Order: sequence, then structure tokens, then C-alpha cells
Amino acid sequence: MNKQYALSRYNSIISNVIFGDDGKRLTSELTTWKHTEEYKTFWIDIINKKTQLVVHKGCTQYVSDRAQDALRMWYFYNTSFIIYKHELDKTSNTKHVIMIIES
Repeated sequence: MNKQYALSRYNSIISNVIFGDDGKRLTSELTTWKHTEEYKTFWIDIINKKTQLVVHKGCTQYVSDRAQDALRMWYFYNTSFIIYKHELDKTSNTKHVIMIIES
């Protein structure tokens, strides 16, 4: 919620002809409320809640991404198998171990 937009919208609504004299009273009450600690606290709480939502969304996305990475690795290791092949190089008379990963 944007403070300027909310105030503008409220003023637009209460200045409507339907409210008549009540519109003047509501405007006066809004003006009085805008000078209170409650008004400042209200908008600070709104800003804090917006910030928490943004941070929460970012954290949620990070955790989701890491979980998907872990699942991909788990799937890879559980659907692959490793073959160790021992070969003898006859020209140098040495043994080689070859690791083959298949999925």
C-alpha cells in the first residue's frame, strides 16, 4: 500500500457528494489522525510488512532453488552407476583404472 495513493483515494471517496457534511468531518478526522503517533506507527508497520514479504519471498526462492539442486544431485547419484574397469597397458606394463559413469 502506497501512503500517498491511500490518502488520495480516501480523500477522493469522502469528498463525494454522497457523504455531504460527513465528508467534512471525515476530512477533519483524517487531518487530526495524520498528526498522531498512531498514524506514524501505522505506516512504519506497513513498510516493515512490505520489507518482510520481500525478504521472505527471496529466502523462499533461495531455499527452493537449493532443494531443487539437492534433488537433482540425489537423482543423478541414484540413477547412475559407476563401473571401474582395470586395464593393463601391455606396452608400458602398467595398470590403469578407468571410471565410467552411466545413467
